Amino acid sequence: MLSLRVKTKLFSTALEGDRDRCNGMPGSQFAKWLKTRLSPRGYNCSEVTQEDYGWGFWITEEKLTVWVAVSYAVGDMGEEDGEPEWGIMVEFEKNPLNPGQWFKGKNGEALAKRAFLDIDSLISNDPQMDRVEWS
Repeated sequence: MLSLRVKTKLFSTALEGDRDRCNGMPGSQFAKWLKTRLSPRGYNCSEVTQEDYGWGFWITEEKLTVWVAVSYAVGDMGEEDGEPEWGIMVEFEKNPLNPGQWFKGKNGEALAKRAFLDIDSLISNDPQMDRVEWS
């Protein structure tokens, strides 16, 4: 999994969405921000959906799927200096039930890396965001 941490005040940190099944974690605004900037770059992005750790969306290319997730770092991890911290994770999700992906692991990983580098570029070029860590 490719990941980076970002500090920014651009997005709300208020609880949102389904608080019972998905903990109401914030992040939909950030996920939508990423999606709207990746789509013009040729990425086929699904709708943003809520997970118990945050929000995310799928990027599909041919039969390959890459998951892009945004997570808010709550509490001590996230706002020691008053600026919210977010995690962004990008991962090729190889589905064993999808024969179209069985022999395309390298292509899927390349798609994930390309998407991750584009996300990093979007964040690096926005003066309202500060990249903290890249891994």
